[in-house]
Amino acid sequence: MVSHGRAGVHRVDCDGVPTLWATAPGSFVGALVFRVGQVDESLAERGWTHLVEHLVLSDDRIPSGLDVNGSVGPSLTTFIASGEPDAVGEFLSQVSLVLGSVSGQRLAKEVQILRVEEARRGGPLTAAYSVRYGAMGHGRLALPELGLHRATPERVQAWATLRFNRQSAAVWLSGPPPPTLDLAALSDGRYRPPVETTPVDGRSFPCWQPGPSGNFTVMMPVERTVEAMVAMRATGAQLRRRLRDEEGRSYAVSVELEPVTAESSHVVITADCLPNDAGAVQDVLVSELARISLEGPSQDHVDDVVSAARRMTALPESAVAAVESAVFDLLFRADPAASDLAAVEELDGKLLAASIQRAWRQSVWIVPHQLAMTDRRFHRATHVGPVTLDGQRHTAVSGDGTAIVVGRAGIAIVGEGGRGVQVEHEHVAALGRWSDGALTVWAEDGAVLDLVPSMWVGGMDAADIVQSSVSPDLVVEMGEPLNSSPVLAVPEAATSRETGSAATNRKLPPARPSGARPSTGAGVWLLDATLGSIGVVALLSSIGYAGAHDDQQWMQKSILWGLVGIALCTLLAWRIMSARERSRSVGSPSVGS
Repeated sequence: MVSHGRAGVHRVDCDGVPTLWATAPGSFVGALVFRVGQVDESLAERGWTHLVEHLVLSDDRIPSGLDVNGSVGPSLTTFIASGEPDAVGEFLSQVSLVLGSVSGQRLAKEVQILRVEEARRGGPLTAAYSVRYGAMGHGRLALPELGLHRATPERVQAWATLRFNRQSAAVWLSGPPPPTLDLAALSDGRYRPPVETTPVDGRSFPCWQPGPSGNFTVMMPVERTVEAMVAMRATGAQLRRRLRDEEGRSYAVSVELEPVTAESSHVVITADCLPNDAGAVQDVLVSELARISLEGPSQDHVDDVVSAARRMTALPESAVAAVESAVFDLLFRADPAASDLAAVEELDGKLLAASIQRAWRQSVWIVPHQLAMTDRRFHRATHVGPVTLDGQRHTAVSGDGTAIVVGRAGIAIVGEGGRGVQVEHEHVAALGRWSDGALTVWAEDGAVLDLVPSMWVGGMDAADIVQSSVSPDLVVEMGEPLNSSPVLAVPEAATSRETGSAATNRKLPPARPSGARPSTGAGVWLLDATLGSIGVVALLSSIGYAGAHDDQQWMQKSILWGLVGIALCTLLAWRIMSARERSRSVGSPSVGS
């Protein structure tokens, strides 16, 4: 037995798997952790790790009578149990055994359960990931679990064997390893380091995008160092004091740090508010973070963070947190000193400003949809821009001026003025093929395009070109019509196709790209003008007949012309109102972020 880099944490090897433990009060707890998570999957595979976790825990070979659970995060998957030590050891042993022969009997049921679970997820945090990373790495957290549509027993088992292996595993325990712990069934495999994704090419920071009402989310990349951790926690405390204690505008102001790699993390700041206070809360967040990035957090808050970390470390219950952190260090190949707050002696708040400033300049803001970020330092995150793609142009059947351009290089949807969203085929992350013939293109930069053939002149030809230009490995058979998919339900964050989430409104018919004005053909306007003119003439004729003649025959003609005039004018009014309603729909279900 050897000591690990953290005080009180011991290490042994069990069948080649690092097993870390520390003595802690309370019920015995054990966890088998793997270095695989959601960001390790391609978009067409998304959901396979989650499905493996569900299938393992629902397997009849898993012992009952224990408090067990599982979780799949961005980079780690955990199977955990609490109870008697021998029973916990047996649970972890059976998990390793089941991973080698995952049963497909419950595959269909677990897929359906996961799709129901997925319909409940989403929100401003995943939207922020999508804005920064598109459909790559952490950006996939905002996108549907498309791999569930492609899941077969063979594919699921291959994924479990490939990624849930001995080299990617570690165990943590709240006491010495029980004799029942046996991990020999795990496959050998190889270790894969955590995924580090680069931001969307060409995106400028800091940037913002609209989200749900009453919530602010600020996501920033930071170094994974003790100094950065202290700086961000002190910043959160300073914002909490201002927004809650002093102004009473927020109930919850929180700061969370999510490790990405051994050297980097994401910090996420959230603040809630009433709709009427949204503008004031935004002003405080922007001004305070800008000031802290120049001056650093207050020394009082820095000292409080360090003192709280020392107090927590002195508690007996902290042993579990210490051994969990030690497993993270091991699976991420990280330096334990990078997150050991208890080892910090003193930090000068002013010296932390540089770390906050670097994060601030790379930040993504999700703000309530009724606001616009007016601060001149922020860029509006969007995929709408000039369309330069060459290809066949297919106009909308509705005649509203929208068109799609499809060529061997890519696909675009474009409005008046040549602006829209374009996706090159070589940068397609996944292609969804719906049972009604519709297609959905998910692009690497996060753009989402729906192609419904019946909405475009020659739409089936356009769909054929798209399908033949995308790798078959990226095609996902959705197995249902586009409109009926429960996975793509409209979340609160999806105020438009610029929310950064793939779970967006796909009600038909589609509008045009954001910023593109609706257009009606000249022939349609000529028809409306003709109908209106005839209606007015009919009404005037009705009035004229009624005033010039008093016999029954002329009265019948007057009534007839009056009815004709009323009908035509009513039709014209309805067409005008419909055109106005369409003009309000600038968020297009066929163009997205």
